[in-house]
Amino acid sequence: RFLSKNKVGESTQMEILSAKILKFCVVPRGLESLRWLLKQPSFNGLRTGLLPAFRKATETGALPQLELLFSRGIKPDEPLPSDPEGAGARPAKLADAPGETALMIAAKKGHREVVDWLLKKGANPEQTDNCSNTVLLKAVISNRGNRRLYDSLLFFVPWRRRGDYVNLKNKYGLTPMFSLA
Repeated sequence: RFLSKNKVGESTQMEILSAKILKFCVVPRGLESLRWLLKQPSFNGLRTGLLPAFRKATETGALPQLELLFSRGIKPDEPLPSDPEGAGARPAKLADAPGETALMIAAKKGHREVVDWLLKKGANPEQTDNCSNTVLLKAVISNRGNRRLYDSLLFFVPWRRRGDYVNLKNKYGLTPMFSLA
């Protein structure tokens, strides 16, 4: 009923869809609900709700939901909308920067399985956000001592560029190597 165009305007419909999908991604039976919603004829072609849902699934480490949303055409390096709820809860250097991708979010949250899955799907570990934060820098600052996560990220960087990659500075002058020390 919430998908009916007769009762709700187009922009309001998009907002309702975004909220519904976000809720479906985090509830215990979220996968079945998300599958049902994506099968609805009124939902075909709408991508507005998919990106916030992809972000929420990445933050929670919900790999089955990520796979389902990925099958709907989301690219692994697509910048995701910022998280308005969580931005104030972190230090400014880690706040959600425009241009943050699913790989950056998964690395920041320490979800190694999601990081590995995104890398296998073609996510670029060398990509930076608008504050020049690399995926590795976000992982190091947020997850000190998570060696397996660092190894996963470095494995997908060509070995000739690994030395440069661990010493890339963000706009605050931080590097992954300096942050580990």
